[in-house]
Amino acid sequence: ALSLCLTNPTQPNPTQPNPTQNFQQERIQTDQMVSKRNRDAVDEDETPPQSPVGVASVNERRRVTAKKNMAASPGLGIAPQDGSGGAFGDGRLRKKERQRAYCTEMYTLNSDFATWAAWAKNDRVPSGPVHDYEAAASQYIKTAAAIKRKYSSDSWDVLTFGTNEFGQLGQVEDILEKSRPCLVKSLHGYGVTGVACGGLHSISVTDGGTVDTWGANDDGGLGVYGISTSYAPIPVKGFIPSAYELAQNVPNANYTWRDLAGGSQRQRHFTWDVKDPNIKLESKYQEKMKSVSAGDGHCLALSNTGRVYFFGSYKDKEGKAWRDIQPKDDPREYPDDIPVVKLAPKEEENPEPGRRTKMAPRERQDWPIHVWQMPGKVTQISSGFCFNAAIVETGTGDSDSASASKPICVTW
Repeated sequence: ALSLCLTNPTQPNPTQPNPTQNFQQERIQTDQMVSKRNRDAVDEDETPPQSPVGVASVNERRRVTAKKNMAASPGLGIAPQDGSGGAFGDGRLRKKERQRAYCTEMYTLNSDFATWAAWAKNDRVPSGPVHDYEAAASQYIKTAAAIKRKYSSDSWDVLTFGTNEFGQLGQVEDILEKSRPCLVKSLHGYGVTGVACGGLHSISVTDGGTVDTWGANDDGGLGVYGISTSYAPIPVKGFIPSAYELAQNVPNANYTWRDLAGGSQRQRHFTWDVKDPNIKLESKYQEKMKSVSAGDGHCLALSNTGRVYFFGSYKDKEGKAWRDIQPKDDPREYPDDIPVVKLAPKEEENPEPGRRTKMAPRERQDWPIHVWQMPGKVTQISSGFCFNAAIVETGTGDSDSASASKPICVTW
């Protein structure tokens, strides 16, 4: 703590003690405080020089004390220093020690996986179920990613500050405001690589390709149906592309909505209602995200294959909500008891119950949908208040052909 007082040096007061005695007494008190709390923090080569008058010494001691107190105080002072490790408690390991520990754990993981694969090859093939191998491969990828984050020096945490009346800081409901950056504890150690702030909501993406949102969901900006406000990050599901996309230079998707929800494939992949907005999808069916952006009431997510996904709503100057057009092979719908408001009723006189007309993208979008009209592979995305922009690569990407890749900017 620091306290200040003001005096007038042009009018000395005979009742006040000698200023020299004040400096000497303050120096003694400061020396005692430094020797008690900061002895181990001050190197011998960096000891402040002693001043005959005592003023310079006191100022130097104050500087060292303030620096020590700042490093020991909560908040940004406890952030990992240069060369520290990840968020799993290995911050004191040196670079070579982290590399050695990482290689040791990866060697153990690879040995265990090789042993399991040899056992499965001898005893389970060809009669063993295929999903055993898929589950093992998925578990291997998750474990390897966790080991990498554990010993990586590039591990990131999310800090938020501002108002929290709708949970947009990711803090508990009792906290209404934060004037200093504070840690979002539920995302600690999850390998967050990108964040974005909307009007009253926030979004993050991890190195594993997962997306989390928190805050107000009045405009559908959380991407989860049935939630009004969330004070903690919640996962967003449903990043599956459409089979009717216009882009020709994106990699083929492992699964599309037409594959999962059509014909015999529906019974193979799903045992529940495919029209449920919060349909439970395994991670192997969904694409991995690599970056996110947010506007006033909507969010965008960019997959590692160059596809864009949207959820939330845009608003015009009159406050009306709009959305992107949902692909026609996406089976998810609102329940029948949700009222449907259409922009142009004449375009579709008798829509299905609970189904909003595809000809009039009105209202909000409560789950992620594929922006299937993009003309090519998207490399970057950005969002404004109620609009978006993307850098798109068109053509085949072959530099020798006439249709070489040409980056363009697309807005909507």
